[in-house]
Parts: sequence; C-alpha cells; structure tokens
Amino acid sequence: FLRTTILKECGEFNVFADLFAGTGSVASLFEDKTLIVNDILYSNYVCHNAWFGTQRYSMSTIENYIKRYNKISVKSENYVSKNFANTFFSEYNCKKIGFIMKIIYYL
Repeated sequence: FLRTTILKECGEFNVFADLFAGTGSVASLFEDKTLIVNDILYSNYVCHNAWFGTQRYSMSTIENYIKRYNKISVKSENYVSKNFANTFFSEYNCKKIGFIMKIIYYL
C-alpha cells in the first residue's frame, strides 16, 4: 500500500529519503532507489548501515559466527539479562545476547 501510494502521488524518482527511518521498514520498500535514511537513535543508524549499506561481507564468516555462538552456554548475569530478561527474549537468550554484545563492543 505505501509503495503504491507514494509512487502514485510522487511519480518517478531515483532517490528516496526516509528522514525518520526508525526500523527502516518504509525505506526497505524502495531498495531499488538510492536511499537516504536517518534516525536519531544510534542503534537504528547501525541497523540502517547493515541493511542498506553497500559494504561487502563474507557470508561464510557470518555463518561461522552463528555456529560458534549457537554452541555457547552462558550462565552469568549481564546488563541485558538483568534489564530485559523475559520481556522480548527469554532470560537464557538475554544472557547470550549480553555475552555476545560485550564481545562485539570490545572488538
């Protein structure tokens, strides 16, 4: 609905700007265009770079990380488990997320 309506009202264009992009769901409707995405939250900036960026990546490297992290078992509490356990994710998964987050932070 959104893509159809925007194209109908705006006609043809090459650049789409989503100035309050949030999760990027509207911008993702126009991945065939040059995108400008913006949001005040740094976490959304990181996600926008991952989803819409042009950087090269290695799928095999990503798959290896997933395999490695799926095998770990985390028992200790951390920031994520203390503050978000059993909200969007289980306590166990929050411990794992917090553990992985620390590794990424210190890279």
